[in-house]
Amino acid sequence: MMGSTFLFSSIVQFKTSIRNMVKSTIFLSIVYFPFSLLIFIVILLIALVLYIFPLSMLFIGSLGAYIIYWLSQIVFTKVSKRLDSHLEVKQNEVIE
Repeated sequence: MMGSTFLFSSIVQFKTSIRNMVKSTIFLSIVYFPFSLLIFIVILLIALVLYIFPLSMLFIGSLGAYIIYWLSQIVFTKVSKRLDSHLEVKQNEVIE
């Protein structure tokens, strides 16, 4: 279940095969476990609010999706910076 926390955000962010998408979301959920846990808590809170106040479905879905994507974007930014620095080191090694 924790691997699915980044699934929909990854589908929007990356263009890859389904197999690679599933592997990367599981990897992201393990490496960035605090963010995965926070996203999972947001999903549980959305379910709880919907259970208690069914009329809140008019706005809670979009608010929850925004929060989940915002948290996912933080992780994607960290991954992107890490990949950019890794590629920069590789390019410097090739040049020298």
